[in-house]
Amino acid sequence: MKKNALFLCCIWAISALSMKAQEIPPLSADSTYGVVQVSVCNVREEGKFTSGMSTQALLGMPVKVRQYTGWYEIQTPDDYTGWVHRMVITPMSKQQYDEWNRAEKIVVTSHYGCTYMKPDRHSQV
Repeated sequence: MKKNALFLCCIWAISALSMKAQEIPPLSADSTYGVVQVSVCNVREEGKFTSGMSTQALLGMPVKVRQYTGWYEIQTPDDYTGWVHRMVITPMSKQQYDEWNRAEKIVVTSHYGCTYMKPDRHSQV
């Protein structure tokens, strides 16, 4: 009997922890903008990996964040909307977004490039 009670307590604890891990925090009111942080971001019709792709967003593209449900619903500058995984954009406030837009950018047009730790070709890649 004690083994059964212990087993049931363990099952209850595991299920309680997994339910807590699935809680989705609400989208912060000041995080209604974002920037794509991967080279090519698949924008999906629904917030799941098996959903069809509606468009793609590129590294550095500024987006509007419409909602968050574990995935971000975004709107691209050319008015496409869709869902992206939470790891592919950096959400930010309007002020951070405006600062990022005003900041100087580097555009790489070669097929590949290296990033160095210091502004010196002999420093570590």
